[in-house]
Amino acid sequence: MSARKATSFGSGSSSTSRRGNREVKCNCGNDVVIRTVKNGPNSGSKFYGCPLWP
Repeated sequence: MSARKATSFGSGSSSTSRRGNREVKCNCGNDVVIRTVKNGPNSGSKFYGCPLWP
């Protein structure tokens, strides 16, 4: 599989995940966290987010 890019909304960070390498980093250099949308039509969806974003 090819690399995929995910962007977390609001934090301006992006991350790259490779199939063989599960380590995902934010633009700030920290490991990203997986967040869950709490409201709206995408409620329950998971996305990568910067750990420094509140």
